[in-house]
Amino acid sequence: MFADDLIMFCKADPTILQHIMAVLHDFNEYARLKANIQKSQMVLGGCSHELWRKCKQIMGLQDSNFPLKHLGVLITKITAKLKIWASRRLSHAGRAMLINIVVFGMFNYWVSIFILPTEVVNKITQLFRNYLWGGIEEFKRVPLISWQHACLPKAQGGLGLKDFTAWNKATIAKVIWAIARKKDISWVKWLHGRYIRGKSWWNFTSAPDSSWYYKKIYQIKEIFEQGCTNQSTWDWQGTSHYTVKQGYKWLMGGNGKVEWAKLIWARSNTPRYAFICWVFIPQRLPTRGVYYSVKTQTGLKIGLNWIGSDRIE
Repeated sequence: MFADDLIMFCKADPTILQHIMAVLHDFNEYARLKANIQKSQMVLGGCSHELWRKCKQIMGLQDSNFPLKHLGVLITKITAKLKIWASRRLSHAGRAMLINIVVFGMFNYWVSIFILPTEVVNKITQLFRNYLWGGIEEFKRVPLISWQHACLPKAQGGLGLKDFTAWNKATIAKVIWAIARKKDISWVKWLHGRYIRGKSWWNFTSAPDSSWYYKKIYQIKEIFEQGCTNQSTWDWQGTSHYTVKQGYKWLMGGNGKVEWAKLIWARSNTPRYAFICWVFIPQRLPTRGVYYSVKTQTGLKIGLNWIGSDRIE
């Protein structure tokens, strides 16, 4: 729920929908506040055409699909930020800093509240990749280095950006530990009473009629079980508690440190030039193509010593 936006989830059951409409009617009577039907939307999934028709008739809302596009959606806010920054003509290093600090803070806030669908996370990643290499939110330039490599730590040859897909999973895993430890939270108590019902959370399987939220939690649980060192106490990597930072680091894995990282990312170096060197080492600077073009046209001979021996795919 936001200042003037509300998202409700329920089963596609005509009886339940009738109760929801009755509650909204009572709320209107007491608070004198009424939902705007013209701006409201309804998303149905896994329903027959007859059930879809009944639900639409009861609610009287526009039919839509995920991801929902409304005033409070994350993608809209991020796109607005990128459009403002596009007019400032920042360097690649400046764009990377904005992505890793300002916009990631927005993303982290949302994933700490909601479980974002994969489609939304992929769209956000696409916006950031386009902005990093092209300066705008739309596709303009082909990335010189893959986003997966850019998300590696600087010590491992990356740019130190966050992998939003991995961070989303690591944040969802925090919910898994809350359920395993049976924290004194209302929704955790409800989940144990509605689905688990005294069974082992480690060996628990998702029922076919479970909600999308619960199925997503169960999928992530299967991934992070591999990092647990004790099934009964849910110890994570030898520690008694789990943190999002630890989970993210575990998902990203370790590729080994590179020798040139400290030289490029030293504090005394200008970030703009450090970024150019980072692209130069794996031989991805467009300058090489320009060099061959000049050499062919003028017959000029220039000697270049390329540091990196392997390309980054």
